[in-house]
Amino acid sequence: MAAASCSGASHQLLLSSGTVNPSSGNTSTLFTFSVRYEDNAGCAPTSVTVKVSGAGTLAMAPPGGADFQAGATFSATLTLPAGVHSYSFMASSGSGKGARTVTLTSVNPRAISVTAPAPPATPRPTPTPTPRPTPTPQPKPVARVTKATGQPGRPTTKPSSSASPSTGSSRSPNPVTAGLIPGADPFGPNGSLSGVLPVNQGPSLILVALGLVASVGGFGLIALVRARRRGQEPIVVLESAGAPALASGIQQSLVLTPTTATMTVSADVPPEEMAMPRWRRPSLRVARQAIHRGQVEPHMPILFREIAGPDVERRIVRYRIVRVTDAPDELLGVEVGNLGEGDEVEILERKSMYLRVRTPMGLEGWVHRTTLDEVH
Repeated sequence: MAAASCSGASHQLLLSSGTVNPSSGNTSTLFTFSVRYEDNAGCAPTSVTVKVSGAGTLAMAPPGGADFQAGATFSATLTLPAGVHSYSFMASSGSGKGARTVTLTSVNPRAISVTAPAPPATPRPTPTPTPRPTPTPQPKPVARVTKATGQPGRPTTKPSSSASPSTGSSRSPNPVTAGLIPGADPFGPNGSLSGVLPVNQGPSLILVALGLVASVGGFGLIALVRARRRGQEPIVVLESAGAPALASGIQQSLVLTPTTATMTVSADVPPEEMAMPRWRRPSLRVARQAIHRGQVEPHMPILFREIAGPDVERRIVRYRIVRVTDAPDELLGVEVGNLGEGDEVEILERKSMYLRVRTPMGLEGWVHRTTLDEVH
């Protein structure tokens, strides 16, 4: 009996043991889908995918050194939104009369239950009692008693010892100048003030003057610092060795003037992404997924089995992961699936910077035109 051939009529393939682990979780749980692929001719599959409701179609990858005739387990890992999701597997291989496509819908478990994580409980604040102020006791008045009569009376005014011998009268202190510098006579030779300010006015004027001086000095210092900063603000000049240097991603220099300090920045960015905004660079998205989900598994390109007609335009995906949305807008469009590097698509419609495409698996949606390349 002749051995089976990938292009012969006796070529057969089989999918079995379709499952997901774990069978339930929340939106941050990593769900691993796996299926066993067998090919009686040992043919490598054209594609092995898992289709999850609410998440789209995802390509699956085999382990290293897989023996397809004995059977190899393909797997894919992803997170899912909240809800109940069903899933199925599909595989294609062979060519010509031996082209085969098999779909596996008998899976265990039948569906996946995903819940949203519960928000953390907010601690109840403990009320702090307000301390009650303690009333201050008022002093009691004490009556003064004289020795002569034993009755309360007014304190006796002590006569001034600085009375003039010619007039026999004492000079009473001026209430305005009371409390000036001890030992200084507040009266001039004619009994008038000798240019000395009262105690209740002198310190207030001094404090006001000091406050004005401090305010003016502070504003002047701020203006000086801002002027120096404005004069020393660095001017960044990008030095490039020309278009070939920019295309090869070599290091470039940033020259800071007027200090003429030079710092080197490594432009570790693929040449085709140099003109793209940072948030749209596919290499940055792959790096972030590698950090959060581990090493990115190898991707096997998904291609059309039939030859394109004269009116059919096909393109090749340029990047590792490309989002497919239901509208020609990356911010407002809802993701309906993903494409991998090397996948083949057909152009259905053009709108501004976006293209509506169809994949070999029948998925349709919009992608940015810079993510596709010509078929070589």
